[in-house]
Amino acid sequence: MAAPRKYLKSDTGFIAITLGFCKKKSHLATILAVFLMLPHAYATEQKSEIIATTPPLAGIVKMLIKGSEPACLLPPGSDPHHFQLSPRQVEKLNRDKLLVRSSKDDHGWITFKPKVAVIDLWPEQDHAWLNPQRVESILPMLAEKLTTSIPEKRDEIAANLKQAKADIASVQQSLETTLKQLKRDGVIMQHPSWRGLFEAFGIPVLLTLESQHHGHELGPHHLEEALTILKQHPNALLVGDIRHSNRSLEWLADHADHKKILYLDALGTCGDSWSTLMQNNIDRIKSQ
Repeated sequence: MAAPRKYLKSDTGFIAITLGFCKKKSHLATILAVFLMLPHAYATEQKSEIIATTPPLAGIVKMLIKGSEPACLLPPGSDPHHFQLSPRQVEKLNRDKLLVRSSKDDHGWITFKPKVAVIDLWPEQDHAWLNPQRVESILPMLAEKLTTSIPEKRDEIAANLKQAKADIASVQQSLETTLKQLKRDGVIMQHPSWRGLFEAFGIPVLLTLESQHHGHELGPHHLEEALTILKQHPNALLVGDIRHSNRSLEWLADHADHKKILYLDALGTCGDSWSTLMQNNIDRIKSQ
């Protein structure tokens, strides 16, 4: 008769352990080692109470709940315009207490009604997290929703709200100083993610190469028109995005005496605070 088995559950299924086989210590140690080396995502997911669609939204949550690690649906390096949720991510999402989203940006892959509480920070503005004033405006609403979902964090959230506003004011001031140099000459962008921020600070957006829909490539005629605009504004800054193709922008740079491109990052990394995301981009602009 086969030896009885016990089963250990993991995020990848069940591991069967034959009791008779495990009587030898070396074999037991080997099996336990394999089990411990399995992906730790399941354990992390179990601890998570808040999930955000993109890293910047998770970073905003971290401003109100210090030390928290909100999960991000968008994996590292993924393009949110082409991303699709996996069945496992949908299952994970429905186990959490709160989904923080921005439907203007994630509507292409949140196509169902989640079973958890949802707060939609910016249903009508894309990439609004890049504008400090937009972020400050939603903080009270987010703090209230977080308090409702995690009432034991009420005092912490209330205490951090004031500091979060101070951090945003600091980023705002740093941007005002850093972006002054761009107000005279303007920018030409590949992707429209930074348009809202530039316009809020009075920076002329001379041209957005990807203006119709994501991935749209300009034809030869429109590229020549773009080159003409650049020649009319030779000091304009070319702004690319590290998460997207910048082929049209790079063509312009090559045909304008190899003009340098500033590559910004509109998404950052899950685990970073919103302030870190913004400061990293401010440092990139300063390096020009």
